[in-house]
Amino acid sequence: MKTFSITLTHTFNATPAKVFDALTNSKALAEWSGEGSVSNKVDGAFTMFDGWVEGKVLAYTSGKALAYTWKTTDWPEAWAPSKVHYTFEKTKTGTKLTLSHTNLPNAHEAKEHKAGWVEHVFEPLAEFLSAK
Repeated sequence: MKTFSITLTHTFNATPAKVFDALTNSKALAEWSGEGSVSNKVDGAFTMFDGWVEGKVLAYTSGKALAYTWKTTDWPEAWAPSKVHYTFEKTKTGTKLTLSHTNLPNAHEAKEHKAGWVEHVFEPLAEFLSAK
């Protein structure tokens, strides 16, 4: 079965540690994206957007790398989870975040998720971090 991938980058005016915290701290997640949690252990649970998406943590290195499986409640049971990988690169003005979302089941989901990452993650996260 063919799968699809997307890669996006965004620069935030915050340190890698602050961006990482905003993506993994349950209190911070709730402020910008709704209820969610990210275990700090590999194979631990991950949930985001009030339970719309869930998965398991694949990598967790504070301020450097984060990865987890990703499956929405909208997807049929037969669809395998996709995978989300973040890398955090310190820049002069903050952090360059690179997001790679792989194993998406079809072109439609890849297109929807590409737009969704910008609208529901990068934009609200940037607003949240600028208010801190």
